[in-house]
Amino acid sequence: MKSYLRGTTVRIKATIRDIDDTLTDPITTTITITDPDGTVRVSAVAMTNTGGSTGLYHYDWQTVTTEVRGVPMIKVTATTLVSGTTYTVIREEELFEIV
Repeated sequence: MKSYLRGTTVRIKATIRDIDDTLTDPITTTITITDPDGTVRVSAVAMTNTGGSTGLYHYDWQTVTTEVRGVPMIKVTATTLVSGTTYTVIREEELFEIV
């Protein structure tokens, strides 16, 4: 498991695919980050499309020096205006911890 020091920037990446497993850009892609103690640090903030590539997104999380140590919970949500559309969100890296 990767470890990041408190006070550093962590780049969190996600790949978005549609039901046919094709890379796709949803209407919105957001991220929520929750500390191990249950404190929400980032709430439904927009992720950035990576270099204009379809379906590839990232978020640069600037941790603080007082960040709770441990493994945060990361939730990425992709939404569309079409009811019933299914997206698969794949995080590109394994779990990480803040030390």
